[in-house]
Amino acid sequence: MQAGAKSGDIAAQRALVALAERQSELARRGADRARQLQARKAISDEQLEEQQWELDRLLLEKQRAEGTLAGLLEIRETDVLAAQSEIDAARAALETASAELAASELRAPIAGRVLRILTYPGERIDPAGLLELANVGVMQAVAEVYEGDVSLLRTGLRAKVVLDASGEELFGVVAELGNAVARKIVLTNDPVSDTDARVVEVRIDLEAESARRVERLSNARVEVFIDLGSANQSESSAVRVNPVVGYHPSVR
Repeated sequence: MQAGAKSGDIAAQRALVALAERQSELARRGADRARQLQARKAISDEQLEEQQWELDRLLLEKQRAEGTLAGLLEIRETDVLAAQSEIDAARAALETASAELAASELRAPIAGRVLRILTYPGERIDPAGLLELANVGVMQAVAEVYEGDVSLLRTGLRAKVVLDASGEELFGVVAELGNAVARKIVLTNDPVSDTDARVVEVRIDLEAESARRVERLSNARVEVFIDLGSANQSESSAVRVNPVVGYHPSVR
């Protein structure tokens, strides 16, 4: 050993310390999850012990790497080739650990509001996903229109949307006419209504002010009135509809 460590030796050991820190952090997260799952009897005591043993092992490796780094700040190894080999191996392992850490992060595909959390830390992931995320800046009303009336509609027609719960009126325009006929989903309280009616989904873009007023009312029941314009000079009731939702009603 000779006094005065080379910068390459120190850089190599710093990389090993960084690797040990990343691996220890991953192991600590794994042990925390294991303790939560074991408390719910989702895993066995042996599985929890394995996770804790792995954490202890990596913490010891981290301490050893830090000790070696401290020594290199005072002395250096004469075997430069061996040090370079360690640098290369440490860099490769660091890239792998960084990729694993990045894969453990959850990133939202859009900027929006969380409507509902489906899975909490420590729980098994719900089949429906982790949460429901919506873009509430732009809202739509989704109407079920009888298939015989769809031919009277076109995009751009004005529409009034009335909230069932409060009677509040919102306004918008027809944005999209569905391309498929399906059985009626939303049922009314009318005992003589046709529950087996065939309907087409029609989407109505709400005006900015109307959208702002219902941004916290996703999935509210509403009634829609569409102004048929030249086809019918009177305002025509289209149908009782299902949710008021955003363009991105949910991300799962």
